[in-house]
Amino acid sequence: MNNFTNESELDEALENCDSGRNSIQAHGLLCGYIMTHGLKGHDMWLHRMFENSSNEKGVKYKYIFDDLFIKTWRQLEERQSEFELFLPGDDRGLLTRAKAIGSWCDSYLHGLISSVTTEKLKKAINREPTSILIKDLLEMTKATIGEEDDDETNEKSYAELVEYTRIAVQLIFEELDESRNNYEERMTTKSQSDLLQ
Repeated sequence: MNNFTNESELDEALENCDSGRNSIQAHGLLCGYIMTHGLKGHDMWLHRMFENSSNEKGVKYKYIFDDLFIKTWRQLEERQSEFELFLPGDDRGLLTRAKAIGSWCDSYLHGLISSVTTEKLKKAINREPTSILIKDLLEMTKATIGEEDDDETNEKSYAELVEYTRIAVQLIFEELDESRNNYEERMTTKSQSDLLQ
């Protein structure tokens, strides 16, 4: 979590803005919107986060939310395996962390599926491997720890779940690249930049 806003600071901002979500859910939802809308997902994410809150409250903490969005976007866009899930640190109990990854995946899938607004995107998320990855992440929403396993085994299983989720989200982002709603705009901008060089 070193690359992100402090968890307690983000949770405090979300609570003060009456968002009804915690930092884990906020980041999962954010990533879902980035999958389908790229940078344009910023405003959609904020609207969904604070649809029941006053604008005045949101403005006070806007820099925190903007920082989280931009850092997450850059991690995904640069595609250098630096993408991180916003999850509790290892100092938290294993049960808490297992529930957190389930909550993150649930929010991510909600953001992803609810923001599919074009036929192109609908077709893209139903193609393999994206469709398979989405089904796997759906199973992750039920994540828990094995009561019969020892702590070491459970820690290993948790680490594997986190890594699989992280890679799955990166792959979905890459698979949806040409279907993302800002693809044509990005390509036009890139072409213009190339001409100026």
